[in-house]
This record gives sequence, C-alpha cells and structure tokens, in this order.
Amino acid sequence: MCYPKGMSCFLSDRSALALTALLLGSACSAPSRATAQAEAAPASGANAAAFFGEQPPVFKQAAIGSMACGPCSLYNSLVAGGAEHRAVARALSGATAEEKIHSLITRFGSAASVVYPNHRTRYEEDLGTTTADLVAIANDLLFSEGAQAVEGRWLKRLEGESQDEQLRRIHRAFSSATLPPIIEVRSFVADVKERGDPLWEGLFGHFLVVRSVDPLPDDGQASGFLMHCADSSSGRIIPVFASIERYRPFTATDGFTVDQKGKEHWHWAPNSPFMLLTAPDLSLRTQRGAWYERTIMAMTWGLFEATRPAAKAARTGALRSSR
Repeated sequence: MCYPKGMSCFLSDRSALALTALLLGSACSAPSRATAQAEAAPASGANAAAFFGEQPPVFKQAAIGSMACGPCSLYNSLVAGGAEHRAVARALSGATAEEKIHSLITRFGSAASVVYPNHRTRYEEDLGTTTADLVAIANDLLFSEGAQAVEGRWLKRLEGESQDEQLRRIHRAFSSATLPPIIEVRSFVADVKERGDPLWEGLFGHFLVVRSVDPLPDDGQASGFLMHCADSSSGRIIPVFASIERYRPFTATDGFTVDQKGKEHWHWAPNSPFMLLTAPDLSLRTQRGAWYERTIMAMTWGLFEATRPAAKAARTGALRSSR
C-alpha cells in the first residue's frame, strides 16, 4: 500500500522495559501521489492473550507480494483472534497459510473495488488494497462463515476532543478488542518552502496488526503507549510506540474520493489530527526525505469488530466501510 509518485507473544515485564528503552533511545493502502498545505476496560494484552497461551507466527507477505500487507494482515489478525476468528481462518481453502491467503485473494479480493468500481479490483498485486476494500474483503469472508462483522474507523481526533482524550480513547479500543485490530500507518514528508507553510506529501502506507498494548499509567499523564504489532513485511512482531504530538503541528490525509475517471482527490486534515508512531523496524520510505525535511509516521485508520453487539457480516452492498 503506497503513494506511488503521481504480536506473536506477550512480553515479560523485563522484555517490555527493554523494548521501551530501545524506542526512547532511537528517539499498503490506496495508491496516489498526494500533497497538501500545511476506541471496556483497559488491560495489558487483553485481546489475544485471553484466547490462547502461545501466539501464532506472523505470516510474511513476501510469498504473496510486496503490496500484500492488506490480505496478509487480515489473516494475521484472524489467526490471533478468538475461537470464532480462528475458525474463519481455518475455513479458507488450502493446507498452508500461503495457500489460504491466495484463496482469500482469489475469492474476495478479485471482486470490483468499492472505491474504484470501474477501474480496479479490491486487491491488485502492484497496488495493494484500500482501507474500504479491506473491510469489504473481510466482511465477505466473515459473512461466508456467519461471523461478526467488522468496520473501519478513522483514528483522528474528534471534534472537541483533546489529544489526551484521543490517546485514552484509542488505547481503550485496542486493549478491549477481541479481534486484534488492523491499523493503517502512513508516512509523510514536509518539503520546506521558502515562503508559506510546508508542502506535505504522502510517502507510503502499510497495514499492521495490533497484537497487544501495554497499559497506561494510573496517573493519566501518559503521552503515548507501547504496542506489539504483527508486521507482514518482516514476518515478526515489532515494537511500535504510539504518541501524541504536542508541539510540532503536522498535516495528514484522512481520506479521498475518486471521480469517474478513477482520479483520486485527497482530503487533508491539519492541526496534528492523528497519533504518531515511532517504529525502529519500519521505514515506509521516510529515508527518502532530505536530511533537513521532516518525516512522520501517522496511525490513520483501524479495522475493528462492528460496534453493534449482534451485528453479523452482511453482503458487500450493506457494508459499513470507510474510505
């Protein structure tokens, strides 16, 4: 998932501390060239740990394709979920994880895109998948097995919400999830201009699966939290620190529309709308920025089980998805 130009185990306290020190010390979605002026009680690893002792391995997407983080993340989420979710993954055709993901793509990723209905399929080998198409793929698979529906949610700050409230809301959503959430991470660079605001440009997008999150301190003073994410690019669990940005405002995309010719029209949100990520094991092309240019990684979107308790997955025409 890109802008082309145009946790498999729960860590011990000692391991978590080491990872936190590493992060502090170091202090694939819709394609397009994009520029613009400048969510139960919290618990540590509440989601997957409740269901099994040993976490499943992380499937590495290289066997499927360089842009296959969407379907691979969906599989990595299902196999780390509850009994219902693991049953859905087992129901996919094939004896191996690779065969099952190929089956997922063939059955549900080859339908017409809900974003580019006359121009693309939901998943394309050289383009990946959009957030809305990933929801459609997931819900068609879940519907076929009578499982709970999922929905996409933007993770930006709500109207009238403070950054600290945003942080606690998103931490609650992750720590209370029964299906490990899939998040979209997007990287951006601010190209310094001689006059006016910097020109922000999208670099790359990638999907990760939040396998567990560390608890927030009781004093309510946290500016971020550590997550342990399944990364299909590397095929392993990586540490990711999610934090708010108090002092250096940034601009980032929060969706787009597509015209009849298939051209994207991006919407940009100012005033630091998302939480930022520090991830030593991800580059997302940020190394391509010049030394004097500011680069960031933002956590823009998430896939969660639908909020309606009795909701079951419906067919594509009735899906609750977000672009």
